[in-house]
Amino acid sequence: MFMEYAWIKVNLPIKILICFFPKNLEKRLDIMAVRDAINNAIEEEIKRDDRVFLMGEEVAMYDGAYKVSRGLWKKYGDKRIIDTPISEMGFAGIAVGAAMAGLRPICEFMTFNFAMQAIDQVINSAGKTYYMSAGQVPVPIVFRGPNGAAAVIVLENEVMYGVQFEMSDEAMSSDFLIPIVQLALDAAKQLEAEGVDCEVINLRSIRPLDIECIATSVKKTNRLVTIEGGWPQFGVGAEIAASILEGKP
Repeated sequence: MFMEYAWIKVNLPIKILICFFPKNLEKRLDIMAVRDAINNAIEEEIKRDDRVFLMGEEVAMYDGAYKVSRGLWKKYGDKRIIDTPISEMGFAGIAVGAAMAGLRPICEFMTFNFAMQAIDQVINSAGKTYYMSAGQVPVPIVFRGPNGAAAVIVLENEVMYGVQFEMSDEAMSSDFLIPIVQLALDAAKQLEAEGVDCEVINLRSIRPLDIECIATSVKKTNRLVTIEGGWPQFGVGAEIAASILEGKP
């Protein structure tokens, strides 16, 4: 799944508030537990990329201590879903080595306090190798477990595994995009009909943030509206607004 952000520049000295409500809100929503959502995300990556595999204590035949990997071993076998000994330092090191060799391991710690046994592999081997090798040795790895760094570490609340949420069929599709950019384009068309010219910028990335592109656009009219699917406070839009007011770049 991918996140999209959009910024709309408006050339009128007015405040515009546009609220969007998806047309499919009335569609039937299925109930899904958090553990199942994580399971689906892992399987999606395993299907998408032959280099992805899951390894950890009891992740295969036992389906994981919290049943997050339920059913994956039966589908993908020993080469993609790998049980490990009770040695966090050992199998974390194997995962790091596999990542250095070009694979894409997902390394699961049964409980994340056990990850402290492998802290050297996580912090030094996984976390620093790419930079210490001047970009020659990437380490594409995900560490996950109950309780993620390029290496990525995902800390999951074990109390949440059985909690269920509503999930739409659209959100479960493999090509689902959060439709903020399209909503912004639709808004621009509506405003155009009212004589308001909008320039929509889809940055696609917030790190690095192409603040120069935004600043160039703002200089044309001194107007900026940000749209994002984030928190009301301390979000991407707040950072963009602050950067523009501070005169960046």
